Amino acid sequence: MRLLEIGIKNFKSLRDVTFRPGALSVLIGPNGAGKSNLCEALNFIGEMYRSGLDAAMVAHGGYGNVALRAVEDADTPASFTVTASLSKHDLRPGTNGRVRDGVAREIVIRHRVVLSTCPSSADDPYHIAEESVRVDGKLKHKRSPERLLQIDRNAAGLQLQVSPAVREQSLPGDDLADGAMRRIASTALRARPLDLMPSLIESLLWPLLPASSALGAIALYRLETSALRQPGVPSPEPRLGRDGGNHPAVLRWLESHDCSVFQTIVGSTCTVDRSDDGLDVVETARKTLELRFQEARPRRQWSAGEASDGTLRALSLFTALLDPRTDVVVFEKPENSLYPWEIQSFIDACRELAEKQKQIIVTTHSPIVVDRVRPDDVRIVSKPEIETHVDRLADLDPDAKPAWEQGEIDLAYYLRSGIVPEATPAMPLSVLADPL
Repeated sequence: MRLLEIGIKNFKSLRDVTFRPGALSVLIGPNGAGKSNLCEALNFIGEMYRSGLDAAMVAHGGYGNVALRAVEDADTPASFTVTASLSKHDLRPGTNGRVRDGVAREIVIRHRVVLSTCPSSADDPYHIAEESVRVDGKLKHKRSPERLLQIDRNAAGLQLQVSPAVREQSLPGDDLADGAMRRIASTALRARPLDLMPSLIESLLWPLLPASSALGAIALYRLETSALRQPGVPSPEPRLGRDGGNHPAVLRWLESHDCSVFQTIVGSTCTVDRSDDGLDVVETARKTLELRFQEARPRRQWSAGEASDGTLRALSLFTALLDPRTDVVVFEKPENSLYPWEIQSFIDACRELAEKQKQIIVTTHSPIVVDRVRPDDVRIVSKPEIETHVDRLADLDPDAKPAWEQGEIDLAYYLRSGIVPEATPAMPLSVLADPL
């Protein structure tokens, strides 16, 4: 899955933001501009597809903590519009283990949901006011993409249009008419009105299209050293917490399910601190999991409690980056506690992976990070008044890329200089004149 465009309205400081991430997107800007709020919005979107809208709302403190701050009208609805492409590798196989011939080899899905408040009811603080899904794809032997599925719901009811290719693959063994599919969807939504349409598509209408699972493959990481020192809890499908919690369990899972990824993670951090002789995940007497680093000279093991902050953060960063279960990875200030060389190594790994398979989004205040990326990768986050703006560096300053390509500028120094005012906090010109 690859995100093409995210539209966010009335979420915290994001009044009306359209974010078009590239393979690698590096968000820079002054403190308080809204970088963390943009990351929170991406995390909210991933959570609402993975766990459901209500679970995402509870995890983020309720609608009052999600809605735009300082909005004049407290009843102004919040909305999210997500456009993403799914390749044939994202689609579920049919009963023969292969993607069916009638299914598009690449699909673009656009999902929009509008949340409205109910200020007079404490028991019903918000509801889905509108929702729409558009699924387009190019079928085999067709020259151009076509509309495969369209669903709209609002106060007037639910409307649904389905192409023949989708209709014959709706429910196993059934070739349902649009009316029958609409009745199935309407009945399900009456029972669970906060369920999102991508989940309904995946579970009832078109099981071959993992709409909700694919869109939910977004993970945000804001690592905390205290969480990285905690033991992990064994489970069949452990996930790394946004603070890095449960790290030992995730490493154990990767070691047993994808040993090559595990070895790459360990190898990527082998030069940090004393972890150059190996890593084990061991079970404790309390049936939890802990990290044990191997040291050859002198020969001994040492625990996560003895490890440096940089060792633990580097190991968890590469774990989050290389976990094959996520398609979009968001890192907030990954440079914290890392040696400059290790920052460079991590950003280089992000660039390499982004060119192959994942989308990676990074917020940073580090000139080391900025100098390891291209101008096309940079997004400037600013907040002129009460609302956040997100702009491509190339749109704010078309001269930056040609100058960088010709070796005329150092990108980090250039941005700190104040030539692009949106990238720097408001300060006297005398300070901007000497960014060092």
